[in-house]
Amino acid sequence: MEDEPRNDVSTRQQSITVQDLRDNRLAEGSKKGYVSGVRQVVAWLRESGRSGTINLDGSINLDVFSYEDFTEFVLYKYKSAGISLSTLSGYRSAIKEYYSRQNVALPAGFVTDATAIYQGIRRLCASETQTGAIKPGGKQPLRCHQYQELCRASLTKLVAGFTHLFLALSWNLMCRSRSTETVRVDHLSDEGDSIGVAFFKSKTDQAPRRAAFWPWEFTLRAIQLTTRATFFRAPRSVTDLAAASISLKGAATYAIGGSRSGSSIVNVCIRCGWSIGSVVERYVHYDGAGDQYVGRVVAGLPLDSGEFAALPPHFGPGSDEAVSTAGALVFPRLWLHQDLRGVLTKCLASQVHHKALHSTLPAKHPLLASVLFGNASMTTQLAARVTIASTLMQPTGIPPHVSIHTQLETNLAAVRELPGEIRNNIEALLDTKGITSGNITHALLEELLNNAVSRIASTNDRSESPPVVDDSAPLRPVHYWGGRWHMLPEDFELPSVDVATAWHYWWCGSSAREIPPLHKLSTRDMAKKQGKIYCEWNFAVNVLLEVYSSSTGATLSPPYTSASVIAAFTTITVSLSTSWGLTEKGRRRRLSQVKLVTFARLARKRSRRV
Repeated sequence: MEDEPRNDVSTRQQSITVQDLRDNRLAEGSKKGYVSGVRQVVAWLRESGRSGTINLDGSINLDVFSYEDFTEFVLYKYKSAGISLSTLSGYRSAIKEYYSRQNVALPAGFVTDATAIYQGIRRLCASETQTGAIKPGGKQPLRCHQYQELCRASLTKLVAGFTHLFLALSWNLMCRSRSTETVRVDHLSDEGDSIGVAFFKSKTDQAPRRAAFWPWEFTLRAIQLTTRATFFRAPRSVTDLAAASISLKGAATYAIGGSRSGSSIVNVCIRCGWSIGSVVERYVHYDGAGDQYVGRVVAGLPLDSGEFAALPPHFGPGSDEAVSTAGALVFPRLWLHQDLRGVLTKCLASQVHHKALHSTLPAKHPLLASVLFGNASMTTQLAARVTIASTLMQPTGIPPHVSIHTQLETNLAAVRELPGEIRNNIEALLDTKGITSGNITHALLEELLNNAVSRIASTNDRSESPPVVDDSAPLRPVHYWGGRWHMLPEDFELPSVDVATAWHYWWCGSSAREIPPLHKLSTRDMAKKQGKIYCEWNFAVNVLLEVYSSSTGATLSPPYTSASVIAAFTTITVSLSTSWGLTEKGRRRRLSQVKLVTFARLARKRSRRV
């Protein structure tokens, strides 16, 4: 997202026309739907022998075309084509837009009589659906437990987490798929205990607003929810669910009706971008507290528990230096933007906090191939600094009754600990009384033995000389297969990773995944198939080195540390020709998402053209 070019506003404004401004009030999808609807009307007019209502250019002659023609068209579509009510409503909207575009006054029937006709169709469809004569239409909302299953499935996909991110953003932000698709990194902001996303345009509202979501769990909390038994009609097939089912129907249904103390319907409608009436829209506007409450509800936090006021994983005081060093390595390009560091810090804390990632994700998942999880010492150091309870961050969007739940849970925990504390105090008192009387108690005997063992151990430590370390000893084991010794086991496979990760593996390796620096190896250390892939890696790295040398006038020299290697790759991405990011069809390709083998193939094609 950070590599996408921005539009030249001045050029776009100078070339726009008045008609462009009129047309721009409609979304592209609506325009295509209206054109298709008018085309259907024209086709019916020809088939029904009403060619007089069609101009020579194939458009509708509104001087001849009447409202009665449209009602007959609707009746024909309803009786013979089995068209749904929503499609029939689309035909009316298309004709009304066509009248507006032709600057012709709309006949009165479209306003009054058409409403009555469509109400009758709606009632008839409802009756037939109730009796089973026709199948119910429309998309079903995505239920919370279905969202949980999708979170589990998408998390393990080997697509660098984009599927899971799209799903989680759409659900938590309760927005349309198009809004999720157009989210950029500069739309994100640090909102204290949450991450904010600025929407500068939605389908029904062009005013900028902020929505927040809480990334506590790596599945955005939903994976740890318990599903309560409910009566609902399960989807007949996957086609019963759509993108709108995830963000709007599913998340809104859960936020309002997921519990007996759900969110305000007004706050949910504002967050979803739905129209709620002219009076309400005029006097009720977006506010932080209401949206923060909706965000916590839709994130799956339990309303009947003190956990509703939980804080996300974050770094405690005194962690700035360690976090800054790690952030520059894990997010080398994004970390340069000061306004994004708060968001990136929360993402970093969430990743190192959830240790279940290692057991949940497959071994070949791109996230485990990142610099963060490839450096075990850095991960351990950061995880020790993460906390979920501190005075530096306060929860927002918390209703008053949650504090009562928190106090009750604290009192319950204290009551449960009382028997143990009473028992320990009584035992300590009895031991003290026994020692005073001159008796040898169990505690006294155990203390004397521990002190004696400690003195003997310290004496042995002082007498032993430190072991001699042979620096020439190999740091990694060698493997014997195929009649010779190799640096790698026979079943070793080069990971399928993007260019940035492969560049880091080539120079630094990954101690966590037991991958040595690949530049120290050769094709003889691996199987024949992997040797061919290694040659592709070597070719791609040489291409990147040429770009680095031509840009800096120097070669990459040891020592090869993560910081120096990542800085060199940042220089390469900046210096690389923009043509690398374009496909044959002119579409933009992000280098950070291209696999190294694909990059090598593209490099060979470019070398043949030269």
